[in-house]
Amino acid sequence: MLAALTLLLAITGADAGTGTPVRVAGPDCRDGPLEGPGGFAVWLFCEDALATHIGVVYSRHMASPVDGAWSITDRFWQSPAWGADVQTIAWLPDRNMLFVSTGGVYGTGGLYQLDLPTRKVHELLPADVASSVTILSVAAEWARKRPDIQYVVGWPAANLAAAKAMQLHETWSSGGLSVKTTGSTDEGVGFLVAVDGLTLYHAGDHARWAASDDQAFMAEIRWLKAECQPIDVALLPIATGAACDPRPSIWDGVRSAALELMPRVLIPMHVGCADRLEWRLAADLSVGRTMPRPTVLG
Repeated sequence: MLAALTLLLAITGADAGTGTPVRVAGPDCRDGPLEGPGGFAVWLFCEDALATHIGVVYSRHMASPVDGAWSITDRFWQSPAWGADVQTIAWLPDRNMLFVSTGGVYGTGGLYQLDLPTRKVHELLPADVASSVTILSVAAEWARKRPDIQYVVGWPAANLAAAKAMQLHETWSSGGLSVKTTGSTDEGVGFLVAVDGLTLYHAGDHARWAASDDQAFMAEIRWLKAECQPIDVALLPIATGAACDPRPSIWDGVRSAALELMPRVLIPMHVGCADRLEWRLAADLSVGRTMPRPTVLG
């Protein structure tokens, strides 16, 4: 998506100093206004696991009650089409335009051009094209070097023509490799992979995000335990994205899952600072229970 946005900026004639794409997703997001040229600002809402969301603010003083599509009592503009799950933005100041690329989890996955004075929106790349730009650029390079690669995906909109798109609790095998999909309390699926005598569990977005997720979360963990034991490596979300302190509900879920699955190695993920949390994770897993202490890799 970043490559596609950079290319579009070059086509529209943005100079390097003012048209450079700015990544605002994940740890790159900072809550609050991001001032742009022409008296407009982008307001960033950093929602961690719920992605980055934006709105456009008319931030300069108004000389009259109405200025184009804006008014003195209507200075904020936001739309679900371009304002959700925002990945990258770029200003085109000489034309009062803003380019916005969105992700496909909480957003549309499209690429948009916003004409700020008129509040008109132009979809430059639809979701089925834009969401695959980055994936396809990487996949094309891998395919060139390794034509034997077989892609296995668990996301319905994963626009990779040759990929094996898997449904929940489906199994796919090739040679000595076996892949089974597992459920999630959020979007997509998790993967249980068996290869070379090892079993790896990547939970995806499966976590106890809130106390209300407990039944669904543990039901899937117990199903997983019944399907495959032992699990050598488990990758589990331990926090809400870029946030450094996990919610208590997530932490309780990690502990419960680890005690059920008893992995030899536990890899924290879905967090921007696991190095500051691994000591707490390793200690917490051993409290009050007799169990082998897992290796925790940050």
